[in-house]
Amino acid sequence: MAYEGANSREDGSGPEPVYGPGDTAPGYATASVRDRHNVVDGPSPPYTAPYPPYPSDVPEPTPVSLNTAAALAYFVVPAVFFLLLPPYRSQPQLRFHSWQAIFYFLLGVAAREIEQVLASMLPSPVAFLLGSLLLLLLFAGWLVAVVKAVQGERCHLPLVGSFAEQVAQTSSLTR
Repeated sequence: MAYEGANSREDGSGPEPVYGPGDTAPGYATASVRDRHNVVDGPSPPYTAPYPPYPSDVPEPTPVSLNTAAALAYFVVPAVFFLLLPPYRSQPQLRFHSWQAIFYFLLGVAAREIEQVLASMLPSPVAFLLGSLLLLLLFAGWLVAVVKAVQGERCHLPLVGSFAEQVAQTSSLTR
């Protein structure tokens, strides 16, 4: 008794096995595969990963704004680059913040050395208290300078602000 139905085998031995799209078994017909809006007979195309974007698809890099660059200068290493790179060194505001950051860093190094000398001469609790207070004041000054730079203002830090202003106006390295 042969099985008769819509999906029967030619030899009448039962229904044809169902395979996924593009799967075929030996001796069986290939499945129909939908390719976008067209029906294509045959195995499905192999999977391909998406292509990387073309160079024209990559967005243009945005230049760093003057206020952002001035704030970045207080991390010292960018300050040196800002004083050397032509697009930035011609900006007086950025030159001031770069020089002030460098001088403030040197002031911090000198303060740390003075703290070490005092720590060897004073009792430990007093030296710790003075050192902590000094570092807190240096950090507070640095933070105020960064915030003022982001706002586009000049903040003359104690001991180095007026000197940085003078060097920024007369420096031959930055012109």
